[in-house]
Amino acid sequence: MRRLSGALLCLLAALTALLAPALAQADGPALALQAPFVNDAALASGPPVSFALPTVAGSPIEGRVLTASSGSWSPSATSVSYQWQRDDGDGFVDVTGATATTYILVHGDIDASFRVHVVATNAQGNAQADSAAVGPVIAGEPANTAAPVVTGSTQGGKPLTVTAGSWYPTATTYAYQWQRSTSSGFVDIAGATSPTYFTVPADVTHTVRARVTAINTYGSVTATVAAVGPITSGTPVNSVLPIISGAAKRGVPLAVNSGTWLPSGSFSYDWQRDDGTALPTFPGPPARVTRRRSMTSASR
Repeated sequence: MRRLSGALLCLLAALTALLAPALAQADGPALALQAPFVNDAALASGPPVSFALPTVAGSPIEGRVLTASSGSWSPSATSVSYQWQRDDGDGFVDVTGATATTYILVHGDIDASFRVHVVATNAQGNAQADSAAVGPVIAGEPANTAAPVVTGSTQGGKPLTVTAGSWYPTATTYAYQWQRSTSSGFVDIAGATSPTYFTVPADVTHTVRARVTAINTYGSVTATVAAVGPITSGTPVNSVLPIISGAAKRGVPLAVNSGTWLPSGSFSYDWQRDDGTALPTFPGPPARVTRRRSMTSASR
């Protein structure tokens, strides 16, 4: 009987709690019941709870960077850890060592999907959440990871050389284009499409730079190197030797061209003969010709 009375009392208490708001409205303030006590402090404590899932930004293309955000947690987390995970078709597994907020997609990631696993921690404990998956990853055009570099002399007629730099994914070929500064910006130098470029008189007082284009099956990307210079006048450098023309016969005149020199300038000539002992300067018909180069003051 006592058990039955206790059960009835519990039932009556529950019914009273359910009917109390309606009774309070019907009969006025005299029958109003006090609302149950709620501990707001208890709701604001405890381990973090995810209110917005972590997210991943970036394009799922080989060589590109994925960036994770932690999402929203309440109560607040005092620390957040990240673990990138890859799904090759058999479910998501951790990517070894990939615990930063960013991840660079590599060739081995092609066709896989990615997500980030986040653990939020505070003094009361921790909780976990996963971002939505991105992918599958596709192969992509080269991305520059280390800029090309120009080395060499800025003295006229001397060579400048540009490196290809570093690219990922790897390029299959590279294209080069040297440019000269003008009043309206940089313009291509006709024919200057090799890694090495010998500056010419037209470059003097101007700066020059190189553009390197990396190409693979999926596309091409160009990196521009910082300009060097201005180019100054310099001592002539021979790139094509002088050549003697004419028949080696007595009384037949011989002629010599100047060859190719950078920077350009004026020329002087000495004819020399070799009789087997030396090459003295010879005023008459020569058996061998060499040349001597000098610059006028205007060409320096």
